[in-house]
Amino acid sequence: MGVLLVHALQEVDGFKKDLRAQSSTRGALRPLNAPAAQSLSCLQGGFANLALRMAVSTQKDSARMVRQPPVDPSIDKYAASDLALPPLKEAHLAPPVQEKPKLLGLTRQAALVIGLIIAIGAVGAQDRVVMSIAMMPIAKEFGFSDVDVGAISSIYSFGYTFALLPMGFLVQRFSTKVVLSIGVFLWSLLTILSPGATYVSQKAIILARLGVGAGEAVIVPAMNDLVSRFVPSTSKGTIMSLINTGFSLGTISALLLSPPLILKYGWPMPFFLYGGLGLLWLALWIPLGRDNPTTKKMETIETLAPVANDNDGRTVSFLPHSKPASAASEIDGGKEKRTPIPWRTLLSHKALWASTAAHATSNWALYVNYAWLPSFFSRACGLDITKSSLISIIPYVGGAIMSFVAGYTADTMLKRRGTDLTSVRKRFQGVASVGPAICCAALAYLAFQGTTGMSPVVAAVLLTAMQSLHAFNSGGYMCALQDISARYSSVLYGITAALASVVGAVGTYIAGYVLDLTGNWGTVFALNALVYLIGAAAFATAYSGKKIFPSSSPHADVHSTPM
Repeated sequence: MGVLLVHALQEVDGFKKDLRAQSSTRGALRPLNAPAAQSLSCLQGGFANLALRMAVSTQKDSARMVRQPPVDPSIDKYAASDLALPPLKEAHLAPPVQEKPKLLGLTRQAALVIGLIIAIGAVGAQDRVVMSIAMMPIAKEFGFSDVDVGAISSIYSFGYTFALLPMGFLVQRFSTKVVLSIGVFLWSLLTILSPGATYVSQKAIILARLGVGAGEAVIVPAMNDLVSRFVPSTSKGTIMSLINTGFSLGTISALLLSPPLILKYGWPMPFFLYGGLGLLWLALWIPLGRDNPTTKKMETIETLAPVANDNDGRTVSFLPHSKPASAASEIDGGKEKRTPIPWRTLLSHKALWASTAAHATSNWALYVNYAWLPSFFSRACGLDITKSSLISIIPYVGGAIMSFVAGYTADTMLKRRGTDLTSVRKRFQGVASVGPAICCAALAYLAFQGTTGMSPVVAAVLLTAMQSLHAFNSGGYMCALQDISARYSSVLYGITAALASVVGAVGTYIAGYVLDLTGNWGTVFALNALVYLIGAAAFATAYSGKKIFPSSSPHADVHSTPM
């Protein structure tokens, strides 16, 4: 291209000389008038400016990437046209306009999308918890038995569990924005309709809560997909911890707000409020949400993002992954064709099952806490139901705070060049599994030894420590699947979350069975400790941060630079 411009300059220069020669030797021709001369000079000057820019750019690229002879400096003579253009300085070469990262390494666009995801996570937690809070007045008003209460309370988990994998597939295959919007609309509408369904029949409320669970199953796959596209890996731990904090704040706010709302306005009011918040969120998400960040083509990975090493010593880019115009698709001969999801490769990868083991064993204890913590403080520590509910919030507050601390610390470690990605994930997941196991073992010991009831202060301290250490998974398994395949992270997380939900539900049932059989909380906490250690061993043995697909694979992550 540069050679063509030089030839064009030579032709313009020759044309001007011919006109001047004809004007001097053949009197019949008039000299060039001022407008014509100025036009030719502007044309020549424009070619000169463009040629010099290309020459400087070529020299810079050659010095940086490929050793080639420098551009012939003789083209500088074209910079001095009849307009006497000043020589172009390299400082005038403006790089592609790119918005500088803001807080936590996010652009404004990414911060807006992630902020909306944190908000909907909190709303989803409210819609999930509200039934457990409202169930006491509901059961009293409609005369539900314990079996009925158990069926209504647990049906949410069944809808959530069985919809996780399909939701992950839909998020990966189609527009994340659209799929998430449909899911939020579904569960918000059904939450608002839940009081009416309760008055219709028991089957109606069971179906409504089943739909709420299925709708909320979209949150985790969509969250992982959007984080993989908008957030560089050096900030993923922090962002995932903030999303976790959003879930915790949603749970805490529901525990605090629902009882006074029920006492003043009746038990349907929290359903109307939390469902309405979901629809209000949609009014913001539809105009502001995106599938991909606005991007510019990157020059080189090294100049745009920090790097670390995977366990094989290869350089790993921390640029966010970009979703094709149509997810899981390629362009072939001007036509779009679907790329099938490589199920066999994904399901045979050890790191997937290492993450599943860590996730499932963490869910075991987490679900037991969700279901039994208020009962534990009431029955084992002798507190009334009001004090039990209030003190049950403390562990979640500790978990929310430490989730952010852990995620930010993991990201700080990964920003150091040469940091081993696999080692960081294993360290943080080790803390998230072994630390809570020690706390559970201490609780089990105290429960076995105590005959007059456990001190509520000691129990609260140990449970808060357990939940706080559990939150270190923000730098562990929660980011692990995006490390190995950002492109298919929604599908991978759908697999692990579905299985982990089943394990959590089993743990909740077994805890109730053990309490009915023995009446002692020591066995419950001892089982929690054992399960935590199994997850720690599996992750430490089998996890690797190595990408599943090499860069040459059609299934490899597509990196882009956010504007």
